[in-house]
Amino acid sequence: ENDKFQLEYPCDSPSERRWFLLTITPFPAGKLLRAVVAHEELTELKLAQERTLQQSEQLNAAFTSAIDAIALFVEKRDPYTAGHQHQVSALCAAIAARLGLLEAQLQGLLLGARIHDIGKIAVPAEILGKPGRLSAPEFALIRCHPETGLDILRGIDFPWPIADMVYQHHERFDGSGYPQGLVGEAICLEASVLAVGAVVDAITSHRPYRAARPWEDGVAELQRGRGSIYDPVVVDACLACLEEAVVHNRRPLSVGTPL
Repeated sequence: ENDKFQLEYPCDSPSERRWFLLTITPFPAGKLLRAVVAHEELTELKLAQERTLQQSEQLNAAFTSAIDAIALFVEKRDPYTAGHQHQVSALCAAIAARLGLLEAQLQGLLLGARIHDIGKIAVPAEILGKPGRLSAPEFALIRCHPETGLDILRGIDFPWPIADMVYQHHERFDGSGYPQGLVGEAICLEASVLAVGAVVDAITSHRPYRAARPWEDGVAELQRGRGSIYDPVVVDACLACLEEAVVHNRRPLSVGTPL
């Protein structure tokens, strides 16, 4: 009943690996069933595919190592920023699972989350750790960190939109964010996930100028900004993650504890 049947199969010799493609093509012959059966060797093609896959895995490992090196540099300079990025990465992983992101997209998101504040390396440490209210010039300097992060990463040809994540993670769904004032779907999904994860961690973590606030305050902020400041789909996924963590008697944002 089929026009054609095909099957790839290995058929190794004692000294080498080999693959073949079996093709069975039937054709009309009255009441008889007739078919052409062909075997085509695919060894060179399969070996080339294996080499390509191996090279791709090596390249991904190199990109991951580069991210690790950048994250370590940030951690050495500012432990608070490193802890924040670690927390945001954990929360983004849970949100991404709720959203059903593909494995490749998830991998890029987690790497981007780990260095989303890399641009703060250009901000003096005394400003980052200032216990009091920031002056207008100091705040303006901090607001430049997405652009600084873009400048640092723009020359690296990642297979994921990591530079866009870093550049856009302070954009807001209604266009009230910075530095570009992007609206809605103009913001890449990974950056929208980062924005939600970052604001929850910022509220529920200790800051130099205040103590950590209850995680319920983070939930209230998401509910307040759902559909206006934050992507509603991402907010719903995050709230579901936080609710599940509470049901299982886990701290929603505990360092080193997966949601």
